[in-house]
Amino acid sequence: MSEKEFDRGKCFTFFASYRKQGERIKEILGPEKALEYYEAVIDYGLYAKPIDKELLLYVGDTLLETIDSSQEKRSRAFGENMTVTLSILELKRDHPEYSQNQIAQELKTSKGKVNKVLTKYRDGGYADFVDFNLLINEIEYDPTGQVIWPSGSGTGTNYNTNTNNNYNNNNNSTDRYRDHQRDRLDGLVAGSLVEVAGAPDVVASAPNSADAARLRLPDDLPEDIRNIKFEARIDDKSMLEVMDRDYRDYLDDGWETHEDIRDKLIEKFTTGFYCGDKDKVTAYAEFLMEHYKI
Repeated sequence: MSEKEFDRGKCFTFFASYRKQGERIKEILGPEKALEYYEAVIDYGLYAKPIDKELLLYVGDTLLETIDSSQEKRSRAFGENMTVTLSILELKRDHPEYSQNQIAQELKTSKGKVNKVLTKYRDGGYADFVDFNLLINEIEYDPTGQVIWPSGSGTGTNYNTNTNNNYNNNNNSTDRYRDHQRDRLDGLVAGSLVEVAGAPDVVASAPNSADAARLRLPDDLPEDIRNIKFEARIDDKSMLEVMDRDYRDYLDDGWETHEDIRDKLIEKFTTGFYCGDKDKVTAYAEFLMEHYKI
């Protein structure tokens, strides 16, 4: 069966900034010129129709580059169920110790689908869709397919995992990966921990210590929060850790308000793979919001 070809003319993403520019043009130059602007943007977005030089002054190259980038991302994901794909990638991120069979069973999908997604990730195929590293076969990759750990390994394809056995005997790969994620989020140097917004100081005894390797929860976590029963598809402790980690992720990504982050967590962890109880997820998300507010 032949694959369908990507059709740019089906749709394109129209951002609020395009609308604002149209409103400015209407206010300054009148509705007729604004209509020309909107038609030009739509024709370019759908059909890549060239825009005449006079109107291009109002449209701007940046807007056209944004449209092209958006359409390129659509083309790369064309024919792929990105909901399933992202579930696979996020589950592997949260549980790097899971085998492909375990992921397939958890998500009720095929092992072939899991293998295809992880292989594409290693090849940099999702660099425009995700911003987190994955530990695959005891090698850590960033979204572009570059090997992050062990250092000096070259590419994942050429690296022999057997040479890494001694290291893994001393430091569990899952714990080491989580330690790296914490370091990445908080700007840490291998094995040391500094203050996270609103959290107490914690110092790891050594780079390989178990305490440094785990996802950490605030020391002052109230008992009622610590004992929340999320009724989700992962255990309650993991929910506490992953939601806390994601909150810090969103802070690093520059989300505008803590309320936005709270709403994002509630949406993510009550739907999709996690399917946690909404009241319990909301309670913890609101605790995190107050905890991380400056």
